[in-house]
Amino acid sequence: MDLSGLFPCLEESSYQRFFRRLIVCGFIGVLGSEISADDVENGLRVISHRGPDGVQAMWMGQLYIASCRLAIHPPYDESPLQYSDKEVIALNGEIYNLFELTASPPVDALSVTDTNLLARVLSDSGKTILPALRGLFAFCFSDGQRVLLARDRFGIKPLYYARFQKGLVFASEMKALLSLPGFSRRLDEDVISSIRIVGHNLFPGKTPFLQVQSLTPGHYIECSVGEEPQEKPFALIPQVPMAGAGLMAEATEAAERTEELLAASVSRAILHDPHPKALFFSGGLDSSLLLDLARRHAPVTCFLLSDRSDADDLIEARRVAQALGVRLEERSINEEDLAREIVSYAWHFEQPIAGGAFDLFGGVAFHALARSIGKDYKVALCGEGADELFLGYHRLHMRPEIFVESLRNRLRAATPVVRQSLEASHLLEQGPLMSQAVRDLALHQGLSDYHLASVDRSGMAFGLEVRPAYLDNELAAWATSLDESVLIDRNNAWTKLPLRSIARRRFSQPGTERVAVRRKWAMPSAIQLCSEQMMGHLSAGSTCRAKDEKSNLDEILMDLFVYLHVDPGCTSPPNFSLFDFVNDLRRPNRR
Repeated sequence: MDLSGLFPCLEESSYQRFFRRLIVCGFIGVLGSEISADDVENGLRVISHRGPDGVQAMWMGQLYIASCRLAIHPPYDESPLQYSDKEVIALNGEIYNLFELTASPPVDALSVTDTNLLARVLSDSGKTILPALRGLFAFCFSDGQRVLLARDRFGIKPLYYARFQKGLVFASEMKALLSLPGFSRRLDEDVISSIRIVGHNLFPGKTPFLQVQSLTPGHYIECSVGEEPQEKPFALIPQVPMAGAGLMAEATEAAERTEELLAASVSRAILHDPHPKALFFSGGLDSSLLLDLARRHAPVTCFLLSDRSDADDLIEARRVAQALGVRLEERSINEEDLAREIVSYAWHFEQPIAGGAFDLFGGVAFHALARSIGKDYKVALCGEGADELFLGYHRLHMRPEIFVESLRNRLRAATPVVRQSLEASHLLEQGPLMSQAVRDLALHQGLSDYHLASVDRSGMAFGLEVRPAYLDNELAAWATSLDESVLIDRNNAWTKLPLRSIARRRFSQPGTERVAVRRKWAMPSAIQLCSEQMMGHLSAGSTCRAKDEKSNLDEILMDLFVYLHVDPGCTSPPNFSLFDFVNDLRRPNRR
């Protein structure tokens, strides 16, 4: 964004010092509750990994709020909370277009942060400005008597809340709420069942814990002390059309418009701050397009995870990185590493790791790579959302009947509520209704509840902000308007047609020509070898009656979830491996 028109007296470095002071954080707050300040601060300590650069806690009327922050750009001593004598704000994430929305530019430009500007916009326009916000965010804005909570339309950033001890409590992660004395850890059996059957939660707003609610993406809550919180929508991902009822754009038009919107989204993600950028990279279609667009604005370092030297992704990523002249950091993982990463991921993820009809290792692979990137970087881009918007899941969209059959086979173990939900969703039917339901499942449920939850928790576990550059308001509206036939070619088994068209034009130099046509596996392939080894070793020593290795692992991971979050529950990152856990489980005197 060219800021010279707003402040012509400031040179470029001054623009950046003013406009790009990001405060990305975790927070916990209580409104009108009897919870003590010490208990709130203890809750913040449980999620302090989200913001290692500073903490603050304060009272504002009947609101007590505590925040930790990840400072993407100096100065690092600015308050993440106080806006004025009468208002307080806590922002988790970033909003790219705040300056376009600010009615009057700040007089003392160099003293204002993104958080201050959001408060200024909210003070001027109130909640009516919410649909115009562009970015990844969850925030609290309050005058001490009334609170406004809001979450971005995709659900990139999390926000949880509950009625507790006569008041409202809310936090960036469930662990902060679960740590409060007397807070119930009772599980919601329907949510647990849906996660184990489908792979993610089918019930928007619900969580694995009965007492905890998740603020639905694209919704806000505005309530005063003593009022019941009521969610209201402000901006949602559009519903996808039935096959044959969407926009029948020509292939050239579809590709050109997609490229225009994606290029603008990548530009915002790259230029929003001057911090060095990393990229979760595989050499595949989605990440290669991001790389080619991003490198034109700033240097980008690619990171790739693999458990073997002859992996197809590794070979292709080397070719693409060398052809484009970018740095590629290769990270290896073995069986022992994986066994430790699974436990770490399970604690941060806050849900059962249960693949259901999907592969359960994708999030673990992302987590392992985030650990490596977070050692040297605070900002990374990823390709999350491309598959959901452009129908990239080959098994889901090319052979949906296989996916549906796997759901039917699992229905016997589902609770009645989950069974009824699946039957009512048209997922178990044949024809265009099933195709639309599968597309909707991936975009409106699996994206936020599984993929983006995994991205946020794994990044923030290591002080890393991850920006899913495909998840832009305009790009999502465009992609969801397109007819299925514009996005996939079932006759030739090709997915993501607009993205492939872009890649064919952009990647013609030697080493990149396969980007547009390579059929690649998803992220779990990065750890396929060591995951198979681990499952084999776990099954070899197992005493449970699981029918296969995956079922055995499902049972182990469910027990791990209970151990970490229910009984006894861990308030700090665990320091043991999955093998250690299984050995502990087998001891009769396990606590």
